[in-house]
Amino acid sequence: MLYPIASLEAAYHNVGGRQFPLAPNEQPPQITEIAYAREGGPWPPEANYQDVGEALFRGLRVDYTYLHPEVFVSRTTIENKRLILNNRENREEFRVLILPGGRVLPAAAASKIKDFYDQGGMVIATGMLPTQAAEFGKDKEVQRAMSDVFGVSPDGAVNADVRRAQDRQNYYVFWYLIKKNQAGGTAMFIQQPHPWLLDFAFKQVLPVRDVGFDADFQGAMTPPKHGPDYDGAVTYIHKVKGGRDIYFFANSTAKSIDTRVVLRGDKTLTIWNPHTGEQERAEFAPGETNGQQITTLRVVLPPVSSLFFVGTGN
Repeated sequence: MLYPIASLEAAYHNVGGRQFPLAPNEQPPQITEIAYAREGGPWPPEANYQDVGEALFRGLRVDYTYLHPEVFVSRTTIENKRLILNNRENREEFRVLILPGGRVLPAAAASKIKDFYDQGGMVIATGMLPTQAAEFGKDKEVQRAMSDVFGVSPDGAVNADVRRAQDRQNYYVFWYLIKKNQAGGTAMFIQQPHPWLLDFAFKQVLPVRDVGFDADFQGAMTPPKHGPDYDGAVTYIHKVKGGRDIYFFANSTAKSIDTRVVLRGDKTLTIWNPHTGEQERAEFAPGETNGQQITTLRVVLPPVSSLFFVGTGN
C-alpha cells in the first residue's frame, strides 16, 4: 500500500497552542487540541489508509507493506507484472498495489503507478483519487496518470466499466470502476475500504492469494472493532529468507483456532513452535486451483499463541 504522506502533509496546518501556566480565566486545552498535537494536526476526511490497513490485516487477514512514495519510485522495479523491492535485508514482491484515498501525490509516483499498470500490474484505489501534485506545476501530470490508469478524469468523465458488487447475504451493495489493458493490467476504483468490498476487489485482480483463509473461518467480514471492543484477530506474516518460506501465524483472540489455509505454490512445511522450541511436520496437502499449484495447510492455534511454518527451501 502506498503511504499517503503527501496528502497528509498537504492537509496539515497549525491549530495553535496554549501558554502555561494558564492566564486568568483561560481554559485548559481541549481533548481535540491535544489529539491534534499527538496525531500531527487535523485529519483530512479522505485519508482512509488506516481503515484500509485495518480492513486488510484484521478483516481480510492479508499481510501488506506500506511503501513510502520515495521508496516506491526509487527502490522498486517492475518485473513480470510485479513490483520488486530488493533491499539487502529484505526482498519483497508485490502483485497488487493499493492506493488509499488522498488529494495529493508526487508526480513521479503517479507516473510509476501508470508504468506498473501499463506493464500488467494490478492496482486498487479507494475513496478518492489524487488530483494534485506534491510539486508546483505538475497537477496535470498526476491527473493524466490517474485518468489513464483508472479511467476517471477530474471533470467527471469516465472511461472505465461501471459495475455493481452485491452480497445478498449481508445486503451489501457497492458500485465500483474497473479498467483493463492488453498487457493484463487491471485497475479498480472502489468507494470505501469495507472488508467485503476489498475482498471482492482482490478476487477480481488476484484470484489465488499468497495466503487465503477458509471462507467459513473468514466470516462475514464486517469492519473490525476498535478500542476496548477489539477482541483480537488471527493474522499472518510471510517472508522468504535464503530461499525458504517462513509463515508466522498468530492468534490474539481468546478462542482456539482450527482452520485450513490455502498457500500459493507447492510447499513442504515444518512447524516451529516459538513457545516450546519443538519442531514437527505440518499437516498439508498439495492441489491446484485456477491453473496454479496450491498447498492446503491445517493451522491449529490455542488462544493467544503463535506458530512458525518453515519451508524446506530450494
